[in-house]
Amino acid sequence: PAVAIGGINAKNIGDVIKNGSRNFAIVRAVCAADNPYEAIMALNEIAAKNDDSFNLLVLQCCQYAIDNMKEDSGN
Repeated sequence: PAVAIGGINAKNIGDVIKNGSRNFAIVRAVCAADNPYEAIMALNEIAAKNDDSFNLLVLQCCQYAIDNMKEDSGN
């Protein structure tokens, strides 16, 4: 698949990669996490174990979004 979307999380991202997807949405897995930054790092670690990884731009965008979520929520 070109892009895998929907329900992708730390439990199944390895299978998503093994089935050929190199592009995947992890919005809920990150935004619903108690610590979004740790969720991103954990997902990236799993991806790396499956010979894939998030690129630096994606990680920087995620960090920017997390920082702004904190500002918007007052936390």
